[in-house]
Amino acid sequence: MEADVYAILKSNAGIAALVGTRIYPQQLPPDVTLPAIAYRNIDSAPFGSLCQVSRIQIDIYSTSYGVVKSVRDAVRACADGQSNWVFYGGPDVWQEGQSLYHQSVDVRIYE
Repeated sequence: MEADVYAILKSNAGIAALVGTRIYPQQLPPDVTLPAIAYRNIDSAPFGSLCQVSRIQIDIYSTSYGVVKSVRDAVRACADGQSNWVFYGGPDVWQEGQSLYHQSVDVRIYE
């Protein structure tokens, strides 16, 4: 699942225009250039007898609040373009003392 998420996010023109290829599993590497995205599989479970559903958390980081929102909008547009993804917004997270903006969003992927 994670490899598919990475491939879809990386190939999306709107996301690539903002973060390039700075899309990482689990966490950002040290000294990463921002903006960047980290993603992780939070949960996977059967959805009745119909399919499997995975909850993927996508964390967006930047030194600019506006850029975080632009990347979030690009992620939402990407999710909306997938027939089996449902986008869920998430909270703004302020990284105290780091001058870093962070927003966490979820997508649910039905397989």
